[in-house]
Amino acid sequence: MYLAPELWNLDYSKKADVWSIGMLTFMILTGKYPYSTAKSDMDLKDMVLKTSIEDIIKEQCNYLSDDTKDFLRKAL
Repeated sequence: MYLAPELWNLDYSKKADVWSIGMLTFMILTGKYPYSTAKSDMDLKDMVLKTSIEDIIKEQCNYLSDDTKDFLRKAL
């Protein structure tokens, strides 16, 4: 669930760590995982690689402050 998009392509860097921090922050603030509708690992991979973070933030984070949403955009 916390696997960064880069890791699906076996390209590990500190960006993957920032992604994990962003995912944990997202889950703490919203109480849910942004890709909770994934039915399988392949479905999850497709969602992580193809779904716009901006769309997820618009759908699931409208009650958060602008600064918080900006942090999530940058981390994810």
